[in-house]
Amino acid sequence: MPLLFLVGMCTEITAQQYTRTELSIFNGLGQGDVYNISQDSLGYIWITQQHGVARFNGRDFYQFEANPADSTALPTTEVYHITHLPDGNAWFSHQKGLSFYSRKGNRFTNYNRSDGLHCDNIKSTLAEGDSVLYAVHWYGYDRIRLKDFSTTWLRPFPQLADSVLRHRSYNLPNHPKQNPFDANQLFSLHSNEIYVLDKTTLQFTQLTDFDIGRNPALKSYVYILEYEWVDATSLLLNFFPNNGEIYSYDIITKKLTRLPLLKDKSLWITKIQKTGTNTYLCLEQSLGAFWFKSDDGTTTLIDTTISGKTFSSTFLDRENVIWTGEHGYVLRYEPTQILTYTAGPADHFLSHLMDPSTGTSIFFSYTTNRILQFEDKKFKEISFPEIDGFITNTFYSPERRLFFNVTGNTLTWFHPLSKVFTKVPLRGIANTAYIPDIATDQDGFYAAINNEVYFISVDGQGQSICSAENIIYEVEHYNDKVYYSTPGSVYEYNTLTGKRKQLLHLDGYTYIPILIHKDVLYMLWRDKMKYAVLDSTEVTVTDSYLDVAFPGLGFGQLSASGDDLLISAEFTMIRLEASTLRVKKTYSYLDQIYLGYWDDGFSTTKDQYYLTTDLKKIIAFPEQLTQPSFRSYLIEWMEINGRQKMMNGTSFKLRDDENNIVIKSDAVYTGLFDNLNYYYRNTTKGETWIQMKSDVLQLVNQKPGKYSIDLKVVDRFGQEKS
Repeated sequence: MPLLFLVGMCTEITAQQYTRTELSIFNGLGQGDVYNISQDSLGYIWITQQHGVARFNGRDFYQFEANPADSTALPTTEVYHITHLPDGNAWFSHQKGLSFYSRKGNRFTNYNRSDGLHCDNIKSTLAEGDSVLYAVHWYGYDRIRLKDFSTTWLRPFPQLADSVLRHRSYNLPNHPKQNPFDANQLFSLHSNEIYVLDKTTLQFTQLTDFDIGRNPALKSYVYILEYEWVDATSLLLNFFPNNGEIYSYDIITKKLTRLPLLKDKSLWITKIQKTGTNTYLCLEQSLGAFWFKSDDGTTTLIDTTISGKTFSSTFLDRENVIWTGEHGYVLRYEPTQILTYTAGPADHFLSHLMDPSTGTSIFFSYTTNRILQFEDKKFKEISFPEIDGFITNTFYSPERRLFFNVTGNTLTWFHPLSKVFTKVPLRGIANTAYIPDIATDQDGFYAAINNEVYFISVDGQGQSICSAENIIYEVEHYNDKVYYSTPGSVYEYNTLTGKRKQLLHLDGYTYIPILIHKDVLYMLWRDKMKYAVLDSTEVTVTDSYLDVAFPGLGFGQLSASGDDLLISAEFTMIRLEASTLRVKKTYSYLDQIYLGYWDDGFSTTKDQYYLTTDLKKIIAFPEQLTQPSFRSYLIEWMEINGRQKMMNGTSFKLRDDENNIVIKSDAVYTGLFDNLNYYYRNTTKGETWIQMKSDVLQLVNQKPGKYSIDLKVVDRFGQEKS
């Protein structure tokens, strides 16, 4: 059976990580318990609450207001459930009956007892094509023929009086669901048993006989919380109260099997829901949300930071984003391409070194050091005790594919994977207390020590190359020349002639990172970057004008990745094409990459970027991130002279004085709270697109004539939909 993998094994935790976003009144959400979360055919996310109905397009919430005096508005905002139809229309179930939502008119048609319903308090609906609707209420089902809205009352217990049916113990009908393996059957819970409604005969049949509370296997339970299908003959059952277990139930053999989800964990599972072929979502109080799959037999903890929450609803949308509802909140869990390794609370002043050939990283802090290897989309710690004590003066040599450390009078070469650990004595150097920067080559490395640049060979022999009047922060070398930066200045030193040349002077205090990449020297400080081509006879410093592209942004560090440059900035990383200095990509919180104000170091390997941030984290993410996309783009409404016009088509003939036109468009976008740009053009006047300030186009005092209006929306990646 597909569920056998669960028994006694759910302790392996996979490395899939999620980005959590909390939506509440601060984002525009309503208030109260979340009853239901759903998605329509256009991609909108709908959220119904105790005090509100909200539609979310990825950026804004649109709240549907109740107005009992308006027959085309909702009679109440306490909507329990929404059944979406393929054309974008929907049925709303609420405490005052049913409401049919017409998308094009953005209006409602309301139904209650006076229209033939047998109860006004409708919990949910189930649609059968566009001809029949099943409305679920305290007394059973109303089967509604939509052509004439004639109703048939379906009662699971016709012998019981209405006053008995309203009692909670009968759960009438609780969790009605279409059998995914038999289109003729509706399942639902009644009086703690599962019943089947045959759509042909309109008769109920009792499927189970659990005898909850008296059955020895179920004596500790009070009622069934929920059920889900595994396959055509198997169900998952969730009882209340529970301690982190669910049950499988074989419909044919009537066998009930207990399935503990996580060993040695005290859980209260409040929700279980099947999505897809063999994926199940569970929600509980102490560990947050988690899911498990039958294809690989692993359990994934989605969020372990939440406690004291009771989730009332869950939903998996078409982008595999998990939505969970709690009192006044909706938590959104998006599967992320960003892998995070979080340091401990005592770790401070973090940095890391990376071996790009193996993905091995040394994670430094002032308290502890760790060896991490990134493979199979997860960080794995490696034991290498000799790294203890190498807090400073540790670097990586790409030429030798080894890490090295300079401490006192000793040079140590090592690698955690190959277990290399070789010490050689340093000679020719008086003091190596702190080395801020090095530049490696095949025979050793250049090191900035105080106000001198030394060359230290592989066997530990040191030689002074040049000196400066001030402390040297950064050093690079190219052919027979050494380039270094001091506070406020950058110099070139020719090792053959002994001549020194000042390439840049700002002041006597500014820190200037420098980098040589593909015959070009780059110099970075504050909001500026300049460069000099080194293979020419006369070295000329040229402005990159990067500050024009990113005004007011403070730059931090320089690095190289293939043919590109990487620049860290305030909460942002910039990727430039080195040959043209064209901005290829920026990375920020919009990409789920939560960079710090400063980044102590970043590196690249195997098409991955790695950053150590001031948020006590190492984050890894792919060079090519999956971009968000448009789900839909449509006209939401149109006003003529201040009055809304029904959108029954795309062509309109207006009077000469109906010349003030407002067109509201709306884009449904998978990027969360991302900025979009809107454009329009009148193709009868030309092909030029004109940018709008928002998604609302206002055409004021138009002259009589024929107008053909095109609208389009463009995201920050240049993707567009029109």
